[in-house]
Amino acid sequence: MAVLRSRLGLDSGYLSRLLRSLEEQALITVKPDQRDGRARVVRLTNLGVDQLDELNRRATEAADELLTQLGDVERQQLISTMGRLHGLLRLAAVTVAPADPASEIARHCLTQYAHELRQRFPEGYDDDDLLGPDALTPPHGILLCATEEEQPIGCGAVHMLRSDAGEIRHMWVHPSARRIGVGRRLITALEEQAYGLGARTLCLGTHDVLREAISMYQAPGYAPTHPYAKVAHTHQWYAKTL
Repeated sequence: MAVLRSRLGLDSGYLSRLLRSLEEQALITVKPDQRDGRARVVRLTNLGVDQLDELNRRATEAADELLTQLGDVERQQLISTMGRLHGLLRLAAVTVAPADPASEIARHCLTQYAHELRQRFPEGYDDDDLLGPDALTPPHGILLCATEEEQPIGCGAVHMLRSDAGEIRHMWVHPSARRIGVGRRLITALEEQAYGLGARTLCLGTHDVLREAISMYQAPGYAPTHPYAKVAHTHQWYAKTL
């Protein structure tokens, strides 16, 4: 219920009354979580599923009726605008915050990062190439994690190379959260954290196959530079003055 309350933005008292009403109508069940006795799990009943399907059907019919009044070009413009709006609303709900490198959320994000690189890099990727907790803890560095509705969807780290320069490492965004601005949000937050750690130059390196990452780094002003350190799986080097 905590996730439901957070997602809907409702106070606990109002949510409890709302759920009680739905339960009395046999639309939902509310039962203790078998994994955590303090939590409760809300599920739709068969009747609740039928009611939801009916509401979705009516909504689809209403939307179709509206769209029939538009030409092909206008429909595509509307669909594109709605997609962009949906992305912005999702981005507004994303939280980016420092994370303990040993925490569950940090381990999850770094594991997903390493797993994706193993799939994409022709040479593979070894977990030993990940920075250790000490390198991601101030003053040596910092790890940020992005969450959406309390679920981890991305991460990025700053590792200090020297007192006035750092590097961005371990940038990852869940595939379902890409192209809505999460990566850019992470980069902005990493720049702020790096500046707070004393960095006035921020560097990064990336692999040739990560074309979308290269575009993401170039957009906020990272420019090609010479290799600044020996980092595995790195073919292109970039830097930016903060």
